[in-house]
Amino acid sequence: MGWDVYLEDQNHKRGDIERGAGRWIADVLPLVSSSCPLSGVTEHGDTMFNVLQVRRIIEDLSGVLLSHPGRAEQVAGLTEVLERAVRLRGYVWISGD
Repeated sequence: MGWDVYLEDQNHKRGDIERGAGRWIADVLPLVSSSCPLSGVTEHGDTMFNVLQVRRIIEDLSGVLLSHPGRAEQVAGLTEVLERAVRLRGYVWISGD
C-alpha cells in the first residue's frame, strides 16, 4: 500500500511529490475519526482535498496526536504538508497505487 501526495496551487498547478507524506498517511489513517475527510482515502483511488477539507484534516490530526503521542513525527510531518496547501490556497492530491 502506498500513496503519492502532491500539492496544487489554486490554479491546479501541481508541484513535486511530497516525500514521506504517503507513508505518514498510511501511519495515521487507521487512527483518524470516521468523520475526518482523510478517512475516505482508499488504497487504489485518487483523492483531492480543497482548503476547507484540509483545515478539517489538520484539526482531526490534532486529536490523533493527543490520543496517540507515539505518532507525533508522522502527525507533524503530514500537518506541515497540509499547512503548505492552505498557504497556497490550493489542493492536496493523493494518488493511490
